[in-house]
Amino acid sequence: MDRATRFLAGAAVAGYLGFIAWLLGRGQPAPVEAGSSPGGKPGPEGPPSDTLLNLDTLLNEVARQEDTVATSGSGIQQRAVLLVGAASIAATLTTGKIMNGWIVGSISMAVAAAVIGIWALMPMKSGAADLNFMFNNIDKATNLEFASALAQVKIPRVRTDMNRLISKARLVRLGAILLAASVALLVVGIIESL
Repeated sequence: MDRATRFLAGAAVAGYLGFIAWLLGRGQPAPVEAGSSPGGKPGPEGPPSDTLLNLDTLLNEVARQEDTVATSGSGIQQRAVLLVGAASIAATLTTGKIMNGWIVGSISMAVAAAVIGIWALMPMKSGAADLNFMFNNIDKATNLEFASALAQVKIPRVRTDMNRLISKARLVRLGAILLAASVALLVVGIIESL
């Protein structure tokens, strides 16, 4: 193998590994603790002076965390789309005249990475509040009872959604690792066949 071919193979590997490092470096969403403000500072402490006001503050925090979950979910879906595209490209790069065990392993890992990316693109199921029941009973409950019932529905749902999002982020990370291994096997297979 001549120097130019080795240089191009090394540049291709460096480019793919750089992309994978960028993909992995994006991180996963971190759960936000209740009572923290967007700046990360603890909320006001002390005994509650008005329970309804405290419930309103709690519902505002839950709404902020729902926004965080939605934003993180969008970012994870974008990374999953990139994973599927890059894995598809990696799998098609291997289809040629050269075929050995390294290339077959590379194709297998690229296909596995694409399947993981597609799986991560599946929409999350989220338990939504029964809005019809709440609307029909809005006049039968006080503000405190209504806000308390809403908080009891939303808090576990946000926690469940965040846990599912963390699982999806780990899944996308695993797919990126498989993609990097696929590219490494592809390069080894090409070098082996020359």
